[in-house]
Amino acid sequence: MTARHFFLDAPAAELERRLDERVVNPDDTARDEAARKWGKAQIAGCVAAAGTLWAGTVLLDGRRPTRELADEVLARSLPGN
Repeated sequence: MTARHFFLDAPAAELERRLDERVVNPDDTARDEAARKWGKAQIAGCVAAAGTLWAGTVLLDGRRPTRELADEVLARSLPGN
């Protein structure tokens, strides 16, 4: 089995926007906000990691819609791709 590495390459502002729009737990707003806060605390490290990726890592344009990104990951994960 071949492992593929994917990286969402997006500016910090885009990552923050995505986190603001994400709902993890609609029935527990406090937990949802805690998840959002944790995610935002990871942004600087994620942006910095872009310069340290393994050779062969697939860079995904984080400005593209989530559905398109998911479709690309799926297509590149299929055997023969």
